[in-house]
Amino acid sequence: MSEQLEFYNVRDKKKHYTGEYLPPSSRYVRQPLNPLIMQSYINYSSKEYTNNDIKKMLKDPTHNYEQLQNVSRYLEANVAFYTNIVAYYASILTYDYMLTPEQTDVKDTTLWNRYLNAAKICKDAKTQSHFTHMMYRTLMNGETYWYDLSDEQNTIFQEIPSSFCRRAMIDEDNLWRYYIDLRKIKQTELNEMPEEIRIAYKNYAETKDKKTTKKVRGINAEVPYYLYPVSKRGFSMSCTLNFEEHGYPFFANMFVDLNNFDNDKEYFNNTIKLNNIKLIHFKVPIDKNTGEPTMDYDDVRQYIDAAKSHLPDNVSPIANPFEAENITLDKSQQNSMNVSENSKDNVTFSSGISETMWNATTTNGLKFSVEADASKIKHLVVFFENLINYKIKDQKIKYTIDKEITWYNKSDVYKTRKEGMGMGDLYTGWISAGAYEPYDAIQIAQMENKLNFADLFRPKQSSFQQSGDSNNQGAPEKDDKADVTEENQQYK
Repeated sequence: MSEQLEFYNVRDKKKHYTGEYLPPSSRYVRQPLNPLIMQSYINYSSKEYTNNDIKKMLKDPTHNYEQLQNVSRYLEANVAFYTNIVAYYASILTYDYMLTPEQTDVKDTTLWNRYLNAAKICKDAKTQSHFTHMMYRTLMNGETYWYDLSDEQNTIFQEIPSSFCRRAMIDEDNLWRYYIDLRKIKQTELNEMPEEIRIAYKNYAETKDKKTTKKVRGINAEVPYYLYPVSKRGFSMSCTLNFEEHGYPFFANMFVDLNNFDNDKEYFNNTIKLNNIKLIHFKVPIDKNTGEPTMDYDDVRQYIDAAKSHLPDNVSPIANPFEAENITLDKSQQNSMNVSENSKDNVTFSSGISETMWNATTTNGLKFSVEADASKIKHLVVFFENLINYKIKDQKIKYTIDKEITWYNKSDVYKTRKEGMGMGDLYTGWISAGAYEPYDAIQIAQMENKLNFADLFRPKQSSFQQSGDSNNQGAPEKDDKADVTEENQQYK
């Protein structure tokens, strides 16, 4: 058990590898790259569900979490509107952040080193790209399980399939830890697992008595041997703050409307195609006395084939001895449009997102609508804050996501905070709303001071830019002075 939990010491124990080669998940972290790994073995396939099936699942969503996750995967693959909604909520925040020291009554050099080290760790975490994707996956699935493959050069978060994970506890760092159900892992999936989990699986496979229990270190609990408590490298996220073994998709209560939208859209498209087909009628001549056609079948066929070769795709020729009557289908087409439009309105209403966000017909109230949408996920950023705070724990610095900044108001927040600095406001909030992370801002500012950028790129004097010389302020005098006359001198 101690060997399983002491992950930091197992990297050199090659005897524990279950395969003869290093899996891709272990190779990536040694490359000078910073990707966010998404494994190919995570199952994205699902089947189609009826509205009655979905309604039955929603009667007990916690118990039916797996089926609802399958519905979410199906809608993600087939309904672009659903994907847009989830992506909108996942990316509405910029994930800009501020760093706050826990202690200020220390030496200046100590405080400086702590802040700079913490800022470097946060920069390497690439929070804006990583957290947006992690939020998307969490909202889409309702829960996600991650493993931190970071080392001194890279920050990589690997997603572990939720199909063989379950939450275990909340530890002292406020991170949600989880178990791996070793019985559910397939050999094909094992090669992509982090080394710690592969070692745990090997130990489980070699155990003769798999029905025994074991005591989890750090908590007073006995768990079945097939449940492996992942080390502090593993953490879980949920789309709610309720600590349950599993979670279900954030927009599960919209699934019926989204399913209707998909079905009605297909019905509408098929109706439009049918109503736009044009027919050309060739009346075959017949003998009035006998009722028999007076033309051979082969001759009629030749005329039909000749007509087809010169007609567009939505026009088809037909031939028969009967009279043809024109029937207008505009009313039927309009009804189908109304059905599809009503379905779309239902989905938009259920999403809670302003219609202006999708069609931009008016901007009135859009600002407040975006703020309301952002407030729906602000409580979930605590998972990201706890994760980074654990990574910078030794620096005695606290990481906080700036929840006021969205991609839709970032420039306004930056302008407001810049003006507030003239009234004694903080530089930290201004930097947070800017284009730089704290580490980049500090490093670039130091470089500019050392290279004397202020003199190299000095702005020209104007009425808005003072030179710094009290005897030479304001706009410079013009070279072509106006003629001095008695008329203009009298007004001085």
